[in-house]
Amino acid sequence: MSKVYIINYLAKKIDAKKYLEVGIDQRATFDNIDIPFKIGVDPYVDSPGIVQQTSDDFFIANNEKFDLIFIDGLHHVDQVYRDIINSLGCLNPDGMIVCHNMLPTSEDMQINPFRGGMWTGDCWKAFVNLRQTRGDLEMFTIDVDMGLGVIRRGKQNKVRVDREVNYENFTYHKYDWMNIYSLPAFYEFMDESNILDAMLAHFIQATESPEVNFYMGSHYHKIGQTASAVSFYLRAAERTHDDLMRYESLLRAGMCFNSQGCRNNSVEGMFQHAVALMPHRPEGYYFLSKFYEEEKKWFSGYMTACIGEKMTTRTPTKLRTVLSYPGYYGLIFERAITSWWTGLCNESRRLFHYLSVYEPLDRDHKKATVNNLKFMNGWKEDSDFISFLKTKDQELEVSARDLSLYTNSNINQLKYPFKHVNLVDRNYSEAFQDMFILYLNKGKKKGTYLEIGAGFPFFGNNTYLLESKYDWSGVSIDIETESAERYLRDRINTAVCRDAAQVNYVNLLEECKMPYIIDYLQLDCDPPAITYEILQRIPFDKYSFGVITYEHDYYNDESKSYKQKSREYLLSKGYELILTNIAPRQGCDYEDWYVHPQLIDRALIDKIKNTDSSVKIARDIFL
Repeated sequence: MSKVYIINYLAKKIDAKKYLEVGIDQRATFDNIDIPFKIGVDPYVDSPGIVQQTSDDFFIANNEKFDLIFIDGLHHVDQVYRDIINSLGCLNPDGMIVCHNMLPTSEDMQINPFRGGMWTGDCWKAFVNLRQTRGDLEMFTIDVDMGLGVIRRGKQNKVRVDREVNYENFTYHKYDWMNIYSLPAFYEFMDESNILDAMLAHFIQATESPEVNFYMGSHYHKIGQTASAVSFYLRAAERTHDDLMRYESLLRAGMCFNSQGCRNNSVEGMFQHAVALMPHRPEGYYFLSKFYEEEKKWFSGYMTACIGEKMTTRTPTKLRTVLSYPGYYGLIFERAITSWWTGLCNESRRLFHYLSVYEPLDRDHKKATVNNLKFMNGWKEDSDFISFLKTKDQELEVSARDLSLYTNSNINQLKYPFKHVNLVDRNYSEAFQDMFILYLNKGKKKGTYLEIGAGFPFFGNNTYLLESKYDWSGVSIDIETESAERYLRDRINTAVCRDAAQVNYVNLLEECKMPYIIDYLQLDCDPPAITYEILQRIPFDKYSFGVITYEHDYYNDESKSYKQKSREYLLSKGYELILTNIAPRQGCDYEDWYVHPQLIDRALIDKIKNTDSSVKIARDIFL
């Protein structure tokens, strides 16, 4: 059993001498733990070494301290919570607590009281409670044997739970709520120098564990050993009771067969089996449609993509691993490709235009969409929004004429230089925002951004310098269709046409595979009330931003209230205001600039910080 192996592994790591087990059942775990001093507690078990009483009564009378405690008693949230709190009271300073049954795979499995069959109870709710309230603990869950929750003294960021703690929400948020580690991630966390050796040692002791087989497969897959990976994926699919694991195993086996070549029947069979197993998830349809496209089976590919669009949800629950599934737009893309080759040319043009404007395409799909629209002559006419700036060259010419910019001839006058500043021939922001971002990020390459209120792709743009010279990636949002289309044509990264006041930012950032720490957030919409409304939609409980530029447009705010409201709100979220009342020119006090003090170097903050009430002309700050 994996739980026995993990407990003995942890015992060896911390040199545990004393062990307590709450909930003994048939002694299958207790008798196989390699720790010299052991006590078991169970009110229903009368055998040597077992204290026959409730855990509550045991902890009241107990004076012993333990190095390792395994909690597997009554599977009710209240009892599990009490057992954890009581265990912390008798845990040695470097000790650990392991809690069983933290990851149920169906709603019935976690319902109390016990109704028969596989049962975890709602133990996981106790873990979530402590993740919300105890910053003095370190907690994570290992994805084996129905979930092993590990607790020790330390530090953790309290998880914010802004919805009801029920099973439906658990399925969507368990990776955050429970801080789940895959098996390879766990061994990496434990500083194992050879992850494969650690995994093999575990597999030898738990050959029938579906989770161990799955993660063996994913590790072999990662290092390119696809033949070995397939065998472990199929073993996992055969042994698991969890349809989601079986589904993911089949998809990954199909991916392995596909990479080997000359295995088309196997590839098609794996993907078809996955779709039949979970017909309401989109990944299987995407991989099957893409396979048909690659094999030039256009009608099969078109049919599969169409059914996938109609049958599936845009935001499915997370899988254990990251697949090469781009997101829901992948299905639309496959339909657009295959519809062309089935003679539905107008439909194909319409779909590609939709993709170009409304979907957060990754770079590969964006490039392919541009190429297909050019091939199909599918661009729509520009509207008045960009009638006076239709090309990159026009934007650059007008911005150089109308904006006060930095150029490399000013390098000796630059007050806040940064690494790789020599890459900057000129900047593009209206008020030096791009230079501010690069200064605080120390000229970082391959950073990330969320740009809300994208506007023009070059004229007064805050992210073009980051993208073009420092290889930053990100997603931009604008309510104007033509803005998103111009980004598609002329920029590397993508923009989507959406009402930023209605966007679900968690879904969008997950679709775009953005990290939880994002280097830059721009908030720049009109009027000020809308920008503040958008600010309140940003999921600060889940995502952190190193630098924020916030456009409050105080000079144009009739209420004169949103500057102060935004300051109070961002301060409440842990952000530090470091430059106030930024203006590109006199009479235009329009932005405040913030940082996350735990993500940005304090020396850099203190050097540039100025929060007095004066209006600050951006050029004067930097040159």
